[in-house]
Amino acid sequence: GTYPHQHGMWGVQLNSDSAKSSILEKLPGIISTTVQCVIDKLKGSIELPCIPPNRRKNFRILRTQHNRYYQKTENLLYIGGYKSCLGAIGPHKSIYLFSRTSNLMKSIIQKVATGDYLLEILQLYSIDLVQRWNIDRPDVIAKYFKDTDEFIVKLHKKCIENNITLILFSDHGYEKITGHINLNEELNKLKLSKGDYTQFTELSMARFWFHTDNARSKVVNLLSCMNNADFLTLDDLNKYKLEFSDNKYGDVFLMTHPGYVFFPNDFYHPLANLYLGLTDLRQLPRTYNPVHRGDHSLIPVYDSAKGFILAMDKRIKAELKDAELTDVAPTLLDILRIKKPDTMNGHIIYSQ
Repeated sequence: GTYPHQHGMWGVQLNSDSAKSSILEKLPGIISTTVQCVIDKLKGSIELPCIPPNRRKNFRILRTQHNRYYQKTENLLYIGGYKSCLGAIGPHKSIYLFSRTSNLMKSIIQKVATGDYLLEILQLYSIDLVQRWNIDRPDVIAKYFKDTDEFIVKLHKKCIENNITLILFSDHGYEKITGHINLNEELNKLKLSKGDYTQFTELSMARFWFHTDNARSKVVNLLSCMNNADFLTLDDLNKYKLEFSDNKYGDVFLMTHPGYVFFPNDFYHPLANLYLGLTDLRQLPRTYNPVHRGDHSLIPVYDSAKGFILAMDKRIKAELKDAELTDVAPTLLDILRIKKPDTMNGHIIYSQ
């Protein structure tokens, strides 16, 4: 119900205390990354296991899909100090379930819509995972979505039987990747030193912090002329309701157009890529081609950045034609007749 500049969860921040070092980051990259992969396999506790420790120390990494901390209900009651819809309801009456499995019928259907909670949020992360690495394989996508459809039919039936409202929500779409941008190659041509600027590159967004005026001038000139990407300043972010008051999250940003990703990026490491591909068959295609097959743009003017919300309950009527992500939390609370926290900015999507 709040924006990123309020709750603070927006990718990464520059770490002002990166001088501290650990034994792991002093090891050669192949050793430290192997250790991280082993720990991730055993405990699932490493943030972004693809990033070598000696690089990761430069950043304060916020919410990521590789951090199990943010997949527990009790850790989501407050986000950046702001009460969430889970927090407004309370931990004993609400639950958050994070699922990576493809086998929804056997492992998930028994756990949800039991009537034990006022609100259950089930995140089907497998939908993301399958499309990222298989969207160019129609047979795989068709089978997976057929299985997902059958799960939703069964879940809806269970909800009706237990007088529970089922709401389907997707925060973005997907786009088949048709090309990639080698940003590092272009930056290397500028012949700047490592101390001149800091960058963090995700699939669809690269962010930069400048430490010299020379670096700012050269990098900005390069980024503003890049094909298949949009160059944005902090002021440009304001029109998307990202109103950051300082440069903790970056001085400037480059966001790819639909169908393009940055590669290589900070989510890629050859060894970790092989590990992830061999330990999860849904990601097997990355072992022979490490560039993502599907992704979504981040700027909301593009269709693949847009999602949907669908209330599968005839008692509920849509009041808005278009909504924002911040509208979801207060809408869920309104359906439950629970007053939203004053910190939530969103509007009510549905009426009853």
